[in-house]
Amino acid sequence: MSPEKTNDQRLMEMGARVADWLEPLGYSSSESSSGGCVVANLGGETRFYVREGADDYVVTSATRSGSEEFEVACRTIEDSEKFLVAQFGGALRYQVRRDAPPFDVPWRPSEFAVGFTLRANEKGQGVLEENGLYWATFPIFESSPGAVGFSHYAHVSVDHLMNMFMTS
Repeated sequence: MSPEKTNDQRLMEMGARVADWLEPLGYSSSESSSGGCVVANLGGETRFYVREGADDYVVTSATRSGSEEFEVACRTIEDSEKFLVAQFGGALRYQVRRDAPPFDVPWRPSEFAVGFTLRANEKGQGVLEENGLYWATFPIFESSPGAVGFSHYAHVSVDHLMNMFMTS
C-alpha cells in the first residue's frame, strides 16, 4: 500500500494538470518556494500561486512588475483547480478554437445559481455559500463576478468544466 499523498504533492499534481491544459497558451507549473504550486506563463510574466491555508486553499496572482494579490480561497484543491480553469478557459478556447463563439459565463449579481449567496465577512471579502455551506471567499464583496461564475460550476468536475470550455 502506497503512502497517502501530502497536500503539497496534491497541489503540484493539480498545477501540472492545469498547466498541461494551458500548454497552448504557454503555461507551465512548478513548486513555489513558499509552498504549494505556481502556474505561470512563459517567462513568468503572469503567475498564479495555490497554497494550503489554515482551513482552505488560497489562490493568489502576481505579474512581474506587481505584488502578489489574493484571488480566492476555496475549501478544496479541486475547487481551486476549477477556479483556475475558469480564469483561463475563455483565452484557451479562443486560442484553440478561433471559430467557436465566446463561452458565456454568468457574472451579474442577479445570476447566482439557485441556492448560492454572497455575503460580506469582517474583512469586506465576499463569502460564497450554498444554503449556508461555505464554498469560497473572494477579494471584494461588492464586486465579485468570479463568485457568480463559480456558483454555476461548483458542482461539476474539473474534467467536465475543461470540456465545457473546449466543446460547447
